[in-house]
Amino acid sequence: MPLWNLAVAFSRFQASLNIVNDVELTEQMLTVAFGRRFGEDFTLNIVGGGILGGDLTDSVSGEHEVSQGVIGSVQGTQRLVRQRGARPFVLGTLSFSASRTTTTPMAGGSSSSLVATDFRVSAMAGYRLRKRFTVHSAARAFAGPVFWSNVDDPGSDRHFFQLAVGGSVFLPGKTRLFTEWAFLGERNITVGVARSFR
Repeated sequence: MPLWNLAVAFSRFQASLNIVNDVELTEQMLTVAFGRRFGEDFTLNIVGGGILGGDLTDSVSGEHEVSQGVIGSVQGTQRLVRQRGARPFVLGTLSFSASRTTTTPMAGGSSSSLVATDFRVSAMAGYRLRKRFTVHSAARAFAGPVFWSNVDDPGSDRHFFQLAVGGSVFLPGKTRLFTEWAFLGERNITVGVARSFR
C-alpha cells in the first residue's frame, strides 16, 4: 500500500467576509500537497502554494485587485469508518491554514495587506465504485480572523461553514484526477491530479 501522496490542484475560491464592512472576495489558487500515511487510517498533509490573483469588493471603498500571494496549510485526516456494502467510508479532518496577499484599489491608491487564518474541522462520506471512481459529500466548519490593513479591526467569514460534493477517477500508475464543488457557505471549485507512491 502506498505511503506517500503528491497532489497539484487549481482552485477558484469565493467568500463573503465581514471586515467592518461587507466584503466579497474571489481568489484563484494553485497548490501542491505532500502527504504521508501513518498506519492504515491516518494521513498527514502539508500544503503550500500561491494565490494567483483575484478581486475584492468592499461595500464602502469599492473594488480592489487582489495581487499574487502565498498560502499554506497543515491537515490531518483520520478514516473513521471503512466502506462495507451500502455503508460509506467516513473521513474526519482537522486543519490549520494561513494566507497572505495584498489588495490595490481599482481607482488607484496605496496597497493594503490581506492576511487570513482559520482552523477547520471536516467530515467526508462517500463510496469507491468498481475500484475506479469515488464520489463524496463533505461538511466543514471553521473559524479564524481576517486582517485587512485597509481597516482598523479584524474581521471574519460571514458563514463559518461549507457544504461540498466531489469525486475522483483512478488512472493507471497510481494516478487519480479529482474535483470538488463547494456550493454553500464558503464557495470553492477545485480540480487536480494526484499520484501515490512508496
